[in-house]
Amino acid sequence: FFAAACTSKETAWATSQPPISAPAVHGSRRPIVLPDLSSATESVQTLIRERYALLKSKIDSAETASEDLATAYGDLGKLLIAAEYLDTAEACFSNAQALVATDMRWPYYRGHVERLKNEPSKAAAFFEETLRLQPDHVPSLIWLGEMYLAESRLESAEPLFTKALSLQPRSARALYGSGRMALARQ
Repeated sequence: FFAAACTSKETAWATSQPPISAPAVHGSRRPIVLPDLSSATESVQTLIRERYALLKSKIDSAETASEDLATAYGDLGKLLIAAEYLDTAEACFSNAQALVATDMRWPYYRGHVERLKNEPSKAAAFFEETLRLQPDHVPSLIWLGEMYLAESRLESAEPLFTKALSLQPRSARALYGSGRMALARQ
């Protein structure tokens, strides 16, 4: 992904659909406005619009459980992050996390949004939060280590790669991170 591209793709653009946000029963959430999808392929546009419509239907239903609504926000967010609409994806993951704060997926995805925006300190904060919720989550250990390396925080990164390798000794990403640690230490 190219973080620079996402900001130009998500400039203020009025869609034909109004922004949607969860009703008061689910608390206050950030409104979700579809970005300009004209640069996406027709199939991607269709997928995003379908997920947006599904999210809207879940928001409109008073019977939607918080977990189901969070999943709908997350599903749209995953499509948006893949299509590089990072700001709107972040809003989706933020809403999902506000609904189900104990689900480690939402800070994990928010960490990736910030990583893709080249914001390692913000990304690190979300990966740290993910690890508070699930301490042995190997991908979060590795990504947090990567964010610490990006900030030259070698002492903080090293134990993360060590723990990741203790949990998954054949993890290529953890081995790569450990190798980068060795290089950084010369």
